[in-house]
Parts: sequence; C-alpha cells; structure tokens
Amino acid sequence: MLLNRTEVNLFGTTSDRIPYIQLEQYPAKSSLEIIQPVGVKWVIKNNYSGNRQIRAIFYLHNVEYDLVVTDLDWLKKLGQFDLGYYTSEDIGLPQQVKFLFTISLGVPYNGDCYKLVAAVIPYFPQ
Repeated sequence: MLLNRTEVNLFGTTSDRIPYIQLEQYPAKSSLEIIQPVGVKWVIKNNYSGNRQIRAIFYLHNVEYDLVVTDLDWLKKLGQFDLGYYTSEDIGLPQQVKFLFTISLGVPYNGDCYKLVAAVIPYFPQ
C-alpha cells in the first residue's frame, strides 16, 4: 500500500505482530506499507533474549506503534548510542526532519509475523 492508504491500522491491526494462522486464513493484501509516521522516537534496549534491539515508537492515525527497526543503515547509526530513549534531535538530526517508513511483515517466528521498520527515509519538508 502507498501513502494515500485508506486502511487506518498497519496491516489491519494496531499490534506489533499478526498471528501466522490469521494470515493463513486472511492473507494480507501486501507485505509492505509505506507510511508517514509522526512523533518518532528511537529506543535502544535489550530484548527478552538479552540482545541489543533498536525500535521506533511513532504514531499513525493517532495509534501508537512500537516496532523493531531492521534498516541496516539505521542500526549502524543508532548502534553507537547507549540504551535509552532518543528523539531525532538527540541523534543529530534537525528538528524539522520528517520520515517515511517502509513497514514489512517478517517471516513467521514463534507463531507470529512481526511488523518491522525495514527502511527509514528522512526528509526535510520545504
């Protein structure tokens, strides 16, 4: 789906994952969505396995999402920071920066397909 999407929720849900069995019964129309998130914050933390994880917290249609970032450039950029929460300004971007995210559905893992921030595209409105 593209930016002028009509669906309010990412892949039809507000969760960070979709049960694989649900996708088998009701396949998604696509496995990628391009969105314009607002209120983007970055979180660097250890996941339940103790591995370092970078997440994006953002809003889309007044719904808050908290998704894992898999964009390699952003993993490298944010990998230098300590655990914690960061604004875009905290990581060296100007206040007026906006983003496009490509959201993808991951392969099944423990019975769920997770929504992932596969690409982060910063831009500066005119």
